[in-house]
Amino acid sequence: MRKKNLQSFLRFSSVAIVLLAATTTTIVSAGIISQHTWKHKSFINDHHYASPSKTLHQKPALKNDDENIENDAQTMIDIAEAFFKGPKDKKTLYELISSDKRFTVLAKLVDEDEKLIEVLNKSEANLTLFAPVDSAFDHVKHWPSKECIRKAILYHIVPKTLCSYLIRTSRVLNSSITEPYLNDEPQKLRVGVLWRKRVFINYAKVTDFNLRASNGLAHAIEKVLIPPPNILIEAFLFPTHLSTFTSAIQKVGIADIFKDDKAITLFLPTNAAFARLSHQTLFHLFGPWGKKDLEKLLLYHISTELAPPKRHQGHFELKSYQGDPIKLDTMQFGRRYLKVKVNGDANILVTDAPGKNGVVHLIDRVLFPPDLKELERAH
Repeated sequence: MRKKNLQSFLRFSSVAIVLLAATTTTIVSAGIISQHTWKHKSFINDHHYASPSKTLHQKPALKNDDENIENDAQTMIDIAEAFFKGPKDKKTLYELISSDKRFTVLAKLVDEDEKLIEVLNKSEANLTLFAPVDSAFDHVKHWPSKECIRKAILYHIVPKTLCSYLIRTSRVLNSSITEPYLNDEPQKLRVGVLWRKRVFINYAKVTDFNLRASNGLAHAIEKVLIPPPNILIEAFLFPTHLSTFTSAIQKVGIADIFKDDKAITLFLPTNAAFARLSHQTLFHLFGPWGKKDLEKLLLYHISTELAPPKRHQGHFELKSYQGDPIKLDTMQFGRRYLKVKVNGDANILVTDAPGKNGVVHLIDRVLFPPDLKELERAH
């Protein structure tokens, strides 16, 4: 017990030292803090609510005092760790991965591309690098072209410095690559958090945070991140969960929408969502006489707008390919968690799954456009 109390005292003492020093001077270090005055909540509020579509200085209403106290304490711990962890000689990110034995494969790939060296070695940059450890490359048998490797590594880089706390409290991050099929917007990285400490970037678990460099921070990950494919191809990757939708798309012949169109949002019903429908409804939709209704229903799940729900609060609508609006209602819980209802009934199970040409939201119910309400009532 005494040992645990001593560890807690030392941990929070280091935070207190940082706070005390910050009241008399402006700190600029590794791009994590850029000329912000450290007052109790001003720093936290200015940085916590960062999102791809909002500046760092927007301040939504706080939820409750107990949650704020807990999160603020964790924020200070993360900031202290970011300051005190890492080499004292302030290497660049390129020099950091070159000298760390965990990243020998990544360093070798970077060494073979002058552009990547330039990006990671630029001293005035402020970057976040999600660095795959050597074991992440074990499954690679045949290496792709130099251009593909460059694009993949750039996908691991975020053009701003983000410590562990800012990552945990984000939902989507902008990578360093722009995608023509997203109207030249940055390709996205999805942040998933399980039980606060377990953080995933797309599907890769973060194993070590806040490796400090002079031009940013590196975070070790256990898998290589691959730029996402077309969103329909993504659906085909999970046949046990999404095969009903992909089979329906092929049946009505509208797959070209996903091939040719840019920046779309797909509300993707799972197989379990289709299983909720009555036998009569499924027989009509997938039978020989329901092809037109099935096409209308599928088009109603696709929006012509690229709009992740996190960019909106309250009620809003998206225009569908079928023509009728898709209605969404969002509710914020705490500082990260967002509950989204679609048409007042369907829940979004997985939000913001990035794709080459849009974003996917998995839903637990099939959506029916207004002119198919009779079918909806039938099930």
